[in-house]
Amino acid sequence: MKISLSNVAIVEKAQVEIDGITVVAGLNGSGKTTVGKAIYASINAYKNLPERIIEARKNSIYKQLTGLFRNNIEMRHVGNYYEMAHDFAMNIPYHRFSTMTQDECEKYLDKYVEDWLQNGKAISIEEKDRICENVLDILMRTDEVYTTYLVESLFLRAFSSQINNLRNEEPANIQVCFDGIELNSTFKDNNLIKNVNGIDFIKKAIYIESFNVLDLFKLYSPYPIPTRSVTVATRDLFESLLSNEENEQSFEDYENSKEIQRIIDLIITKVTNGKLNMDANGNVDFYDSKTNHSIPISNLSAGIKIFIILQSLLEKGKLSAGDILLIDEPEVNLHPEWQVIFAEILVLLQKEIGLNVYVNTHSPYFSRAIEVKMAQYEIAGKGKFYLLQENENGLYSCEDVSQNTEKIYSMLYKPLETL
Repeated sequence: MKISLSNVAIVEKAQVEIDGITVVAGLNGSGKTTVGKAIYASINAYKNLPERIIEARKNSIYKQLTGLFRNNIEMRHVGNYYEMAHDFAMNIPYHRFSTMTQDECEKYLDKYVEDWLQNGKAISIEEKDRICENVLDILMRTDEVYTTYLVESLFLRAFSSQINNLRNEEPANIQVCFDGIELNSTFKDNNLIKNVNGIDFIKKAIYIESFNVLDLFKLYSPYPIPTRSVTVATRDLFESLLSNEENEQSFEDYENSKEIQRIIDLIITKVTNGKLNMDANGNVDFYDSKTNHSIPISNLSAGIKIFIILQSLLEKGKLSAGDILLIDEPEVNLHPEWQVIFAEILVLLQKEIGLNVYVNTHSPYFSRAIEVKMAQYEIAGKGKFYLLQENENGLYSCEDVSQNTEKIYSMLYKPLETL
């Protein structure tokens, strides 16, 4: 998989390959996080689009119906009108409408609404016709319209509505190429002006941001309520950590689970000595097997938390072959010894289960640890190293330094040499 960026935020040009372990190094403010966000948004914006389009239609219909009912004085006294609207939106046969002409849809919808309202109260013929008209408009919207909406909204949330470069007016372009498929997303004035339709992306990207996300669990809501304190990437991460779904394992998953358990045991033995406990309400603590006690997350050392997140994702089966794990500056709060351990775990995940790993770093220790561990486990050929450097215009470009990683160390060790 290759990701190309041009004029995205502070990054003027970057091309990054993901097939194993990818390290992007650079100073603070050089655009490392921008590249990571672009990868996360590109993959997840096009992931499971057919199902997400149906969910978007359901949400549109539900909001239309509740709005109509709320404005009906008599219906406001019907205590279950929210439930009525929910049942309508959830049960309407969306796939069936996709094969009908507009006339066929109108006839079918009229009968569907009639049956649905047979136990309803205080619905006039005019209101019934308005329901049919509004719902039909939603059903007649093309998948392309919803694709644009879903792709644009995820990118805007990932980038906090600031995708375009502030220094020039050129469109921002993000291109993802894999298996002969190209995903192009182009933005002008932070609005999506070009995208791809008809793509159903099956890969998954999980993004662990650089701050201690576990400290934000109390601010997380399982409902789609925007909050400035929890980013869209961290919301997705929390949903994975809280998920109790048990998917049926394939043979490959079963075989990989043995290797995953060995890696989990390594994390527990070398670092965590326990596991994360979470309930359905988002209450979180950590069980310490050494003391046989639960410890509040706020009382844990900052460095242990990223290990706990990775351990929990593995325990819940949320990381599989071909998925992409993106980590922003994993060395934050980690002593160099733990940086080496974390690097070893990432290398093992790539080698043993085929997980693709992308990391941003400004630590020469961590970058070197990845390089050494990949050589030690005989997968050096699966590593790609990049360096973001400032151009004359104040923007940044990405250079492939896989064959000359000394460029990374020359830049990142410079302050020590100066001292």
